[in-house]
Amino acid sequence: MGESTARFRFALHRYFVSRHGWSVNGLDPRGAAWDSATPSHILKGTDADGAHQLFQTRKDPERGFDLREVSVLAAMLEHVVHRESSTLLEKLYGAEGHRLDAVLTEGQVGKAIEAHCIIAIFSTVVKRPSILTKSTLETLRSRIPNLYSNWPSMQQWLKRMRASAPNKPKSGRYTFDDVLKLIEYIADHQGSWQDLECKQLKTNLMNLTHAAEGRVPMAEFYRAGLRGSVHFLDSLQYLLMLGVVDETFRQDGQQMLVIPNYIGAPSNCVAGSDFYSVCCMDECNPLLERIESQVLAPNATAKRILEIVRNLDSATVPAPRNFSDTLIQRLESIAQHHGGVVPLHGRLFMQWMHNAYPFECRYPHLSGTVRHTSLSEWMQRDGNSVVQSHDEMKAYVDAADKTKHLKLFGNHSKEQRKSAPTTHTPWSAKEELWMAEHGAQSQDTFSSNMSFNIHRYIGTLMFLMAIVSTAITGVHMIGEGSKRYNGKLHAL
Repeated sequence: MGESTARFRFALHRYFVSRHGWSVNGLDPRGAAWDSATPSHILKGTDADGAHQLFQTRKDPERGFDLREVSVLAAMLEHVVHRESSTLLEKLYGAEGHRLDAVLTEGQVGKAIEAHCIIAIFSTVVKRPSILTKSTLETLRSRIPNLYSNWPSMQQWLKRMRASAPNKPKSGRYTFDDVLKLIEYIADHQGSWQDLECKQLKTNLMNLTHAAEGRVPMAEFYRAGLRGSVHFLDSLQYLLMLGVVDETFRQDGQQMLVIPNYIGAPSNCVAGSDFYSVCCMDECNPLLERIESQVLAPNATAKRILEIVRNLDSATVPAPRNFSDTLIQRLESIAQHHGGVVPLHGRLFMQWMHNAYPFECRYPHLSGTVRHTSLSEWMQRDGNSVVQSHDEMKAYVDAADKTKHLKLFGNHSKEQRKSAPTTHTPWSAKEELWMAEHGAQSQDTFSSNMSFNIHRYIGTLMFLMAIVSTAITGVHMIGEGSKRYNGKLHAL
């Protein structure tokens, strides 16, 4: 579909992840290539479907997208998400017996917000109910503590978010619009809650291993599950399909769980809406953004990258740091592959980042080799289970214990883990440029500028988004039909 399509899909994905913590359906490639679908596909079948049709029938569909068009797409998606929140809130009012013009108390608002979150959490594993009754709502409320062990903590977080929300009615009496604004405020910040859980998950995984390569023996993963950890029960077949189990890096036949890939997997996402999921923040993104902000180009020499990364710390890697010979050689090999420079938005460089920050940066699989399928999709397919049975986990652990793999695996101290060489980390020389930066230059000024500094581009996108979003709200585009979309898009 062209260079520009991949670039803008990549940029839009990073925009929503950075701004809201949203993994938007249709933007996240889910294991496929970045150019496997056009960004406008995210609007297909929504209230903004007219805009999707317009983008698909442009005079020059191969031209790709310019910054103004991408800003419109992003703004429209945010409005569609907010419209969905409004529709769900109307159903909640009906289930609770409230008229839409009713004025709610603080207690009633708290119950409505909790119910909104409960439905989102259940949507991760079952289809969202099309009809919501009081009986259905009470059933969900009674089951949420068993389904979601951190529900009490989330209830406290929701209270804190309500207390910190801007422009609350001073009277403590809430109209429908007041409640909707509060729900949208919480949805925009839900990534911060998910991030707290994800950091704890990362800590728990790191406590299972002393290895420096960002991997946990699967036997230790299941041993923790047998001891009562509700997080470490995932089906081995499901984990293999997601690409979070490394079968190339084994110790005496033992499969290894790749920590950042597991944390970033769909199994740890919550379905915030029909259009997006709230997933763990990609801890590699801030590192990449700091490199981009200093390079200000789509590529750099190996020497320049080493200068930057030497002083680039993370939660597990202190700075300044020393590099192993292996790490230096692997970066230089990427530069040699590309005529003396390292493309920042390609598979090989992200593989190097995984080597440099094995607990923050995910191992990048080649497009099409893994499938990021959600829990509900996996269960619906042939009735697969997402949980490894107790007997299966015990058999796996017993088999591993017989091989005494722990003794062979090594026992780095915590300090050694931070700076240990990456000699044993898997390395594949296969490249994949996600944004085709070494291809022909785009004739679109916006596309060209974005390729040189995607971090600055996303900031510009946010600015234009604010303008476009105001324009969309002003003319009530959502729900007004495709003609309204056509006119507005051409005006922009």
